[in-house]
Amino acid sequence: DQPTLLFAIKIITKVIERLSESELSAFLPRIMPALVTAYSHPSSGVRKGSVFCMVAVHFAVGERMMEYTGQLTSSQMKLLNLYIKRAIGRAV
Repeated sequence: DQPTLLFAIKIITKVIERLSESELSAFLPRIMPALVTAYSHPSSGVRKGSVFCMVAVHFAVGERMMEYTGQLTSSQMKLLNLYIKRAIGRAV
């Protein structure tokens, strides 16, 4: 259900923020397909949470994350890239 899924995504995001690149790389094949699926969820909160989580993944592993985003629409990719650029701007 939506509240449980959103909670899980937020927890995963916090964990990702604390993992090293090598630690996260081992989990990418399991994490990214679920986040890509969540990005198409009917709930805007779940979609937003999945984007924030993917931004955290990108911060950790960089462009390697993009190999898992092939199923995203062009609009979804534009929004994801916008959030990534904003996050990079805030980090500098």
